[in-house]
Amino acid sequence: IDFLITKKSKVVPIEVKSGIVKTYNSLNVFCEKYSKLVGERYVVSQKDLTHDGMIKISPFYLFPKILK
Repeated sequence: IDFLITKKSKVVPIEVKSGIVKTYNSLNVFCEKYSKLVGERYVVSQKDLTHDGMIKISPFYLFPKILK
């Protein structure tokens, strides 16, 4: 987990990947451990906007929108 922000009284974990996204181990462990507190889940990477289950994958240029 690289960043934690709050939205609507929930914790939003953000993991940043510099290469091609394959796994999100730390994000998955964090979300499992704190499942009652976690809202949206994000991975910021070079990939296009997509999702993998409950994890939203966002390109770097959209990172400021996540923070709003």
